[in-house]
Amino acid sequence: MADLLQGRSVSEIEKYLEKIWIMSFRTLDDIKESVRAAAFKTCRALTLMTVKYCDPKHVSSTDGQRVLSIMIPFLVQKGLSSSADEVSKFSLSTILKICKQAGSLLRSHIPTIVIALLDGLTTMEPQLMSVFYKKIVVVFRPMLSFFHTYI
Repeated sequence: MADLLQGRSVSEIEKYLEKIWIMSFRTLDDIKESVRAAAFKTCRALTLMTVKYCDPKHVSSTDGQRVLSIMIPFLVQKGLSSSADEVSKFSLSTILKICKQAGSLLRSHIPTIVIALLDGLTTMEPQLMSVFYKKIVVVFRPMLSFFHTYI
């Protein structure tokens, strides 16, 4: 699959782009190691191709906008929110790479990206806060008991 995608123009691949990503993400979370390895290779090629198609140095601004309008919602809604750890990590990595290259083409997608990244932080936060809270309670329990008795 990765070999088939190389050298394709935006107009050739645009209508298939989301379907290719969906199938690649499905196989990235497969049971068989060989399938996951092939999917990882395909996802890397897709990422390179997608980032190139979002880069105003390589494509026209209209082509870049069309690819971004497909990929940003897809990566945010289906990639980052995936229950498969590999898929969500790959989506985050791809979004960051797109953000580095797309420049001014990203302007209309910034709110979507920022909200998705903040949501990602809140899903990680409860785990960190739980550990932090447990350590704080152990350290400050005597103090809390002291204040509680006087309230």
